[in-house]
Amino acid sequence: MSLLIRSNFKKLFLSRIFYYLLFGFMLFGAAVCVLSYFNADIGKNPDFSICPISVLLMLPITSAAFAGIFISADFTFGTIRNKLIVGHSRKSIYFADVITVSAAVLMFYIAYEVVAFVLGAVFFNLSAFSAETIVKELLVIAVLLTANTFVSVAAVYMVKDTKSTILAFMLQYALMFAGMPMDMGGTIDKVFKVFSRFSPQGLAFSMTISDMPEKIWLNILCTVAFGIVSTIGAVYYFNKCDLK
Repeated sequence: MSLLIRSNFKKLFLSRIFYYLLFGFMLFGAAVCVLSYFNADIGKNPDFSICPISVLLMLPITSAAFAGIFISADFTFGTIRNKLIVGHSRKSIYFADVITVSAAVLMFYIAYEVVAFVLGAVFFNLSAFSAETIVKELLVIAVLLTANTFVSVAAVYMVKDTKSTILAFMLQYALMFAGMPMDMGGTIDKVFKVFSRFSPQGLAFSMTISDMPEKIWLNILCTVAFGIVSTIGAVYYFNKCDLK
């Protein structure tokens, strides 16, 4: 599988889309910080606490589109079939793609956070935040984003062609919608609360860099479990499907 991973990373680092997105998340991180600074009420200190968390709104949807573009081309142009012909197993091909796309997503995440904290040090008072809490929350976000990427890759492998990009994008959009805070009362609120546990995007509405939501461990458990189940299902399907 190491050969597949090296080949994938070579393809990744030659991809213009990868660099566009990397630069895009750097700009996004800067924009969130600047807007937070200038939207502060007169006489009050600007609030940095939501800046590192806002990445959860955009990155899952973007990673879904990126996974679709990066992987579906291999099906369209017969690259997957060629990999099988030279002796690579389907599991190796699948997990090499999972590793590559997950690494790309984490690079987008790091690019965003580096810019956010550099500007945070310039415009905001970071001494108000505990370094230990910041590190814990950044690690939690990294785990959630990685598990969520497993879901996007699974969706791409279920469809295989260019339509997979649309499917993965719509799936992540639905998860974001499910994670939004609702105020409808009764059973509907409870249903959305359950779905929000599987949606890292939902934490963007309830989490700050200094305060984790109640039972955050349940969000981690549900998101990771969703990623694992999706991966098992996609690997099983990919092993059984006929490549045309």
